Amino acid sequence: INVKLENPLKYNFQLVKYNTSGNEITDANLKVVRNGEVFENIQNGSRTSNVLIEEKDARLEEEITYEITESNVSAPYVNILKDKVIRIKARLNNSKKLEVTNVVVRNSKNNKLCPTTDEIYNYFSYSIVEDANGFETLRVELKNPYTYKFEFTKTDTNGDKLDNVAFITIHEDGQINSNLNEDSSY
Repeated sequence: INVKLENPLKYNFQLVKYNTSGNEITDANLKVVRNGEVFENIQNGSRTSNVLIEEKDARLEEEITYEITESNVSAPYVNILKDKVIRIKARLNNSKKLEVTNVVVRNSKNNKLCPTTDEIYNYFSYSIVEDANGFETLRVELKNPYTYKFEFTKTDTNGDKLDNVAFITIHEDGQINSNLNEDSSY
């Protein structure tokens, strides 16, 4: 007879979205899929500002995948994960410390990796936070954009895009940048 005793370990996974003032947003429709199990930011029939998953039976070296999406959000906020999914893999290492082993952002329509230059990387971050008792939380933060970019594309009568594209960028401080020029008929 081979008997193996394991002491399950615990940690939390938390997803929070903030507005530009640093306050939690309650109107975002956040969803986390944890190894196939769906968690949303709805508790007791009401939307909350975050998703909290308590990992009560974690095992050493067992990797868990978290897939984060946002289905929509009310104005004036922006769905920064539109057509994107953040995949984070984490585990407890042999030292019983929580570690992130992989983070990628993929296009949810074609499953292709988003380049690290994609602006989504400006609006999410993750960290492992340890409380005074040594209890760890993998905290993922989504931030509402500070800068908004509008793209104007000129099309012909068939709806085909022409070479001229204009961008207007509005920054948090109200500064407006554009690449509009006199030749442009936008």
